[in-house]
Order: sequence, then structure tokens, then C-alpha cells
Amino acid sequence: MSMAQPGCESAPPYGLAYLSDPATNVGVEPSAGEARDAIPWAGMLNVFWAQEADTAAVAGALEQRAEEKPYRPITISLEAGTTGPGGTINWRFADHFGVRAGIHYFSYEADDIEVEGIEYGGKLRLMSEPIGLDLYPWRGSSFMLTVGVLLNQNRLKGSATAAQPTIEIGENEYDVYDIGGLYLTVEQQQFSPFVAIGGNVYLGNKKRWSLMRELGVAYTGSPDIELRAGEPDKVNEADLKDERQQLEDATKDFKFYPILKLGVCFSF
Repeated sequence: MSMAQPGCESAPPYGLAYLSDPATNVGVEPSAGEARDAIPWAGMLNVFWAQEADTAAVAGALEQRAEEKPYRPITISLEAGTTGPGGTINWRFADHFGVRAGIHYFSYEADDIEVEGIEYGGKLRLMSEPIGLDLYPWRGSSFMLTVGVLLNQNRLKGSATAAQPTIEIGENEYDVYDIGGLYLTVEQQQFSPFVAIGGNVYLGNKKRWSLMRELGVAYTGSPDIELRAGEPDKVNEADLKDERQQLEDATKDFKFYPILKLGVCFSF
């Protein structure tokens, strides 16, 4: 049989110190709360793990924020400007690149459109479909540079009939009724390359509604001009050719078309 040696007692568990009752001077085993408080590193572990959890939460929030884009990729615009009223849809598929497509249409009719001294009753049509690539220099900005092409169907079409009894074609005067009227068609080239700059002013932090503006220029080249009489046999062909040349000379310097647009946008 094993016997404890006098003056020796069993050692308390590691890290725990038995408490002495002052009245009896007899060791008393501490309570659970006292045992917890008697372990100095227990509180340190709690603080350590709390700090680790906070660090992980902050890292996760920063990572999520880094993945969030400072823009909404799809924007639909209602616009008005020199190309006529219309709409455009933009897709910003990357931080610095996007594509767009749109359509614009406007028509105007009048009875006194004067072209090189002859009054025509006719119709002016502005119609185009822009297709372009948007370049965004700054990831967090809506400012963009656009290069693209206009599918251009701008046209002026008119006829000199009852607007005036006689008209001068080339070097000679003709009775409008005798020649069956004079008909004019002016069209710009079908594919017109363009460049533009623009951006949005957002109406709120959610960046859904905004106002857009765009400034640019399109190269439309020399227009195609068709001039014919209702009764071709009653007009000297040389006079028609001379009149057509005068129209071409008058329009040859207008090879560029300004682009100015303002609009309201919704992004998602």
C-alpha cells in the first residue's frame, strides 16, 4: 500500500492554485469561475481569437468591395441633338471598354426650301444608326472616347413645281409646268465614321439615373446629288449638268457633320 509522505500533498492541476480558507487554513478547490480567472492566458486566447475573427471579417469586406465595380454595365439613353431624337444602349463589358448601338430619326417638311436660287417644296430627313466602341480612360469615371460609324440615311428631297412659275436652270429659264417640275435629291454617304467624347452626370449615389452629353464629328464626305426634270426632253441636258455642278460646288466643303447630343439615362 502506498502512503503519502508526511508534509507532501498531491499537486494541484496544472495552472490551478488551491485556495486556503483563512478560518481553517485548509486548501479549498476553486470554483469554475475562480479557475477561469486563475488561468492568465485564457483571457489572452479569447482576445486573440476575437482579433482573428475581426481581421477575417475586415479582409472579406475589403475583398468584396474590391470586386464591386464603380459603374453599372448597361445604360439606356433617350437623346436629342443634331442627329435627331432617338436612343442608344451602351454595354460597358470591361473596366476600360464598352460598345454601343442606337437609332435617331427626325423629319421636316417645308414649301420654301431654297437651294441655289430655286425654291423647292420638300422634306429633310435625319436618320442614322450609330455603332461604336467606347474607351474609358479611368475605371471609376463615366468619361469616354468613342470611335465608330454612322449608318447614314440623311436625305433632302424636294421638287420645284408650283413654288414659282419659271426657274433658271443653268443659263436658261424654263416654265415649271412645261418641264414637268424639277426634282432634287441630296444624300450623304451611307457609312460615316465618327469620333466623340462624352460622359454622364449621375443623379444619386446608386448611379442609376443620369444626364448624358456628347460632342463629336462625323465624316460624311461629298453628298450624292441627283437633279432631273419631269419631262427630260424639254430641258437642255447641258443646263441640267451645269445646275448639278453648281450644287456640288456649293456643298463640297461640307464634308463633316457636327454631333451634339443631350439626354437622360437609366443604368442597371
